[in-house]
Amino acid sequence: MLRHGHSPEEHHLAQTARIGRRVGDVGSQFMLDGATYARGAELGFTGLNFYAAGRGGVLGRVDSDVVVAAFTFIGPAMVRSGWDEGLGLLDPQQAAVEFIECGYQWGRTHLPASWSEGGDAERFVALTRKVTDGLEPYGVGLFAAWRAMPWPEDAPAQVLHAVHLLRELRGGVHVMAVMAHGVDPHAAVVNKSGAVVAEMLGWAAPHPDAEAHPVHEAVEAAERATDLQMAHAFSVLTDAELDELVELTSRLRG
Repeated sequence: MLRHGHSPEEHHLAQTARIGRRVGDVGSQFMLDGATYARGAELGFTGLNFYAAGRGGVLGRVDSDVVVAAFTFIGPAMVRSGWDEGLGLLDPQQAAVEFIECGYQWGRTHLPASWSEGGDAERFVALTRKVTDGLEPYGVGLFAAWRAMPWPEDAPAQVLHAVHLLRELRGGVHVMAVMAHGVDPHAAVVNKSGAVVAEMLGWAAPHPDAEAHPVHEAVEAAERATDLQMAHAFSVLTDAELDELVELTSRLRG
């Protein structure tokens, strides 16, 4: 549990879920961008291996099982091969720097002009940091490692950095929720995104029947539990600040 307190009201839960969906979408775009793949290739990486080494690089020179545990929803074999290749190409921390710099460059290129002019960006970052800076990162080690990275200086990059932190925070919370509800990660991915995406993420056929009622019901319950825990994290904001953050997040687009 990230924070203790009274159960959030439905409006609070709904607002938290809106933020989670939007930062999840925006935060993933640089990872799938052609420019990120191109930079990875310049550094010697192939396929999704830059993703494994870059996103996981903040954890340091750890065994690949640590990265598998942190990623959870990426197929273990894909994570291990990407991580092991990365260790032979770059120091993990340097890989993380290179990876997030691709994110910063994506933000500078794709975020609306208003995010480069100070007002929206400054407020979005301030509200995000009110949530993330003082949070005890129980069970969300990858988020904690990214939070320890230095912030960039320019506004669009800071916005992307804030989005990335919120995405990693929710991702870590969701891992715990899925595990707590007894859902196999492979089944969770198939249930949410389908078999084709699951195979892209390193999960080999045969795929579990993720539409079976017990699995689907458990995944829905895990989503609800994730929103609840994130609502506790966001409880440091006033209602007005939370609504403001939702509005700002809705303006993020790539």
